[in-house]
Amino acid sequence: MVLDRVPAARVLTLEPNRSMRALLLSRVAARPEWFARITVRPEDFFAATLPARLGGAILLGVIGHFDPGERAAVLAELADRLPDGGGALLDLQAPERPQRVPAHEFTAAQVGDLSYRGIAEAWPMDSETMRWRMTYLSLEGDRVLTEDTAEFRYRHPAPGTVAAEAHQVGLRLEPVGDGIHWLVRPT
Repeated sequence: MVLDRVPAARVLTLEPNRSMRALLLSRVAARPEWFARITVRPEDFFAATLPARLGGAILLGVIGHFDPGERAAVLAELADRLPDGGGALLDLQAPERPQRVPAHEFTAAQVGDLSYRGIAEAWPMDSETMRWRMTYLSLEGDRVLTEDTAEFRYRHPAPGTVAAEAHQVGLRLEPVGDGIHWLVRPT
């Protein structure tokens, strides 16, 4: 969206996960007009060399991968690099507090003769962390052709916790809606 709506924008993307990076690069490959304006780095936040200044940042599906100490370091880096009045868009993914999430289909699509389904479920581990299991199915009718499962830990910090952590480094957390927030460096 940024590349389509802001013609002068240059985008730096960090994606250490090989599968997610391949998906991202396939989308970029479909848009050759973006090639000179986007860089997709294979490093994580702490391994990548970041520019001294950022016009803004987008952290969707990201903040929960950091423990509280790492989250504080990410927020401090953003505070140092964002301009006055600049911000970052981030989500605090549901559920707001860890709880059991029964298995449910979160995506389904029919492509040609095959259908694809994604099923998610989760279990609370502590007051902030959940263990998620994502199962991806490729089906021909009712016959399962492939089934891939990934499990990972994801933190669900309360908005008040993130707001307090942001305040510690001079940022303000402003809710936008549906778990989406602006992290703003005040002017």
